[in-house]
Amino acid sequence: MCILIFLIIGFIIGWLLRKKRYKLNLTLSVNLLLFLLIFLMGVEVGKIKVNAFWILGTSILFAITTITGSLFISFLIKKD
Repeated sequence: MCILIFLIIGFIIGWLLRKKRYKLNLTLSVNLLLFLLIFLMGVEVGKIKVNAFWILGTSILFAITTITGSLFISFLIKKD
């Protein structure tokens, strides 16, 4: 199933609804669906036999380096 089709349909519906007087508040439903997606992804990952501590360490290292790199770049391009 092509995920881009759903993305394009959602974009078109959002674009059509932006001119309406009422605004849809989708924050709660989007958050719930994201939590469900993350939970189901975790269930699928849990089925695979891997070295979880290596993945945890790699994930933490990746998070630290991306945050540090983002902060470094933002300080470089910061306009006073």
